[in-house]
Amino acid sequence: MNYHVNPRRERKIEQERIEKERMRRLMAEDEEGYRKFIDQKKDKRLAFLLSQTAKYISILTTMVKQHKVDWKKKKKKKKKKKDGKEQRKRSRKRMVLKNGHFQHQDTDCEAHDCRVTVYETAFGKMIAGDDAPVLRDLFNYVISEDEDDNSDEKKKKKATQSIHRNICTR
Repeated sequence: MNYHVNPRRERKIEQERIEKERMRRLMAEDEEGYRKFIDQKKDKRLAFLLSQTAKYISILTTMVKQHKVDWKKKKKKKKKKKDGKEQRKRSRKRMVLKNGHFQHQDTDCEAHDCRVTVYETAFGKMIAGDDAPVLRDLFNYVISEDEDDNSDEKKKKKATQSIHRNICTR
């Protein structure tokens, strides 16, 4: 096997020597030809580097596109999850308001911290958003508006009745 390797190596060394000698002669005889030859070699290298760069950029582009798609999917999934939580929270709020058990709400209940849209019969306006009372404070909110009654029993009864009439469940 070494017999076949040595002649190949010798041929390769001989070709390199011939190429170097040719380059020296070309440089000595024809400087302009030598420069063209060098430019051709550089062009080949540049072409190779440019092709490698183009491949790299195309790979990066596909990776970025894939990342965007994955990111949008994750964002959509999070939004669905968030919307689901909001929907459950709203439905619990509606259920609590319809049942009328808002006085004795568990503090761990999600609906406990929800704002409740209320219609003020005295002024004829809706209170919603950040101005609206929180569910846990709803009973006290209604009682504070009806302070003209004397007895506590009447206050509670009237407050409960007015809450049932005035709450807008959306």
